[in-house]
Amino acid sequence: MTSIPFHRAVFLPLALIVGGCSGTGFDPGLPAPKLDGTLLSVDLATGLATAIAEDQAGTVASGRLVVRKVEATTVALADGDAVAEANAPVAGTRRVNVATCYLAVTELTQGQWTALTTGTTHHRTPWTRIVPADGAVPVTDGPNQPATGLDLILVTTVCADWSSRRPFRLRLPSGGEWQAAAQGSDSPTYPWGDGLEEADWKDTAHLRTTTGASTTGPSAGPLRVAQKQAKNGFYDLAGNVAELLGDERSGDLAVLVGGSWNDNPRSAAIRNRQTAPIGIPLATAGCRLVLEVTP
Repeated sequence: MTSIPFHRAVFLPLALIVGGCSGTGFDPGLPAPKLDGTLLSVDLATGLATAIAEDQAGTVASGRLVVRKVEATTVALADGDAVAEANAPVAGTRRVNVATCYLAVTELTQGQWTALTTGTTHHRTPWTRIVPADGAVPVTDGPNQPATGLDLILVTTVCADWSSRRPFRLRLPSGGEWQAAAQGSDSPTYPWGDGLEEADWKDTAHLRTTTGASTTGPSAGPLRVAQKQAKNGFYDLAGNVAELLGDERSGDLAVLVGGSWNDNPRSAAIRNRQTAPIGIPLATAGCRLVLEVTP
């Protein structure tokens, strides 16, 4: 399991990070409506989900989150560095059952984060907490840019707050849910397949370029979401921003998957895990959310 280098951060008062949510008129005592359809659009103001056509999968809007159904399956998770990316022994595996869920088609955007935190005292622009280290690429603002500067505590708190006032629950994915979406039915090493040459991944991933195992230079920061479509209809599963998991931790370290714009292709292996301090906002860390299916 590799550790992600992190940029220095500006820490704000706790009151700016943790807070309550304004009402939406939803009665939490009522059962959630049934979810039906392969592709849904979730209204982030009301929490209501409606089925949409496949040609709308890549549509990005600040007030809505598009999610795709991931069918129940069984996956083999790694317990650390699945490809010896840090010159460590290849990790062991464990098989886990994954229940049906709806995973966001794209990484969470800055516009969507702002919608999730509207009317709350949660931090509405966490990407501004980042102070890039010397020579680092500055964070780009924009509604369709991935939300960065995120940490596990902040995202978990915001999702729980939003969900308490809406008919459905949003949360971070488990490692099994993310992997089920990334690998599909043929279980490749990477979201794009098994090759490591730049030609193998450049159309589906935003990563550092490499020559063999040697990194030759960083990319120019994260791209707008929905620019690199992987298999199974999801975007940016490899690179762009590393994505937080909700169910895996290593002591005081959060666990991330997929690699970022500042990582080499080996880091994007589906079963690979990276770690970062649990409460530190990172320029390379974002998230992809799950709309939970209630049995």
